[in-house]
Amino acid sequence: MSQMACSHVVMNGIHALAGVDLNLFVAFRALAKERSVTRAAAQLGVTQSAMSHTLRRLRDLAGDPLLVKGAAGMELTPRAETLLVPVESALLLLERGLSEPRFVPGRTRRRFRLATPDLFDALAIPALLERVRGEAPQVSVQVIPVQTPQLSQRLETGEVDVAVMPRAETLLASDSQSGLMRRTLFRDGYACFIRRDHPVVAGRTRPKLTLDRYLSVSHALITPSGEGPGVMDLALEERGLER
Repeated sequence: MSQMACSHVVMNGIHALAGVDLNLFVAFRALAKERSVTRAAAQLGVTQSAMSHTLRRLRDLAGDPLLVKGAAGMELTPRAETLLVPVESALLLLERGLSEPRFVPGRTRRRFRLATPDLFDALAIPALLERVRGEAPQVSVQVIPVQTPQLSQRLETGEVDVAVMPRAETLLASDSQSGLMRRTLFRDGYACFIRRDHPVVAGRTRPKLTLDRYLSVSHALITPSGEGPGVMDLALEERGLER
C-alpha cells in the first residue's frame, strides 16, 4: 500500500512540473536577488508590467506572497527563502549542462590520466592506446602506478580520471560517500608458484593444491606497495581465514 502511495506521489509531482513554465524560476531568482520588480525586469530585459505579471503567477504557484514590503524595501518571505536554494541549484545545473561543449573524440586535446597495475599495463594498455589513436588522435594518455598515494582523493578532484585495480570495493571503501563510480571490467583466477619438490605437492603425479594445503604452508607476500594486506589476504578475510 505504501509503495503504491509513493508511486502516486512521484507521478503527481512529475505531472505538476510538466505544466510549469520554467522561465518562472529564472524570474524568481532575479526577483530574489534584486528585491525589486523594476530591477529584476531590467536584468531579464522585460517590461515592469511583464515582471509584475510573472510575480503574480509565481505567487499563485507557490501559494505564498514570496516578496513583501519591509522596512528596508522588498523582503523575501520564509517560503521564498526556502525555495531559493533548490531553485538556484537546479538552474545552475541546467546552465552548466547546456553550456558544456559536446565531447568530440576526434577534436579533443584532453589528457587522460590512468592509474593501473603492472599486469593491466602489459595486457590492455597497448590495445587501449591503439584504439585511442584511431578515435582520438590528439588525446594524450598518462599511465601512473595504481599504488599512487591518496588515490581516492585524486580521483575525487579529477587529478586522476580512471583507476583500474583489484577489489575496488575494498580499496576504495568510501566511494559511496565521495561520488566515485566503479564497474567490474573482468574476473580472473589466481595461480600459485611453488617449487616442484615442495612437500605440499611432492610425490603426487597430478598435484592439486587445495585451500587447506594452501593455508598450511608459508607464503611470500608480493604487493605493489611492498606492504600488506594483499588482495588474497582480503579475500580470505571475508571467509574468516588467514594464511
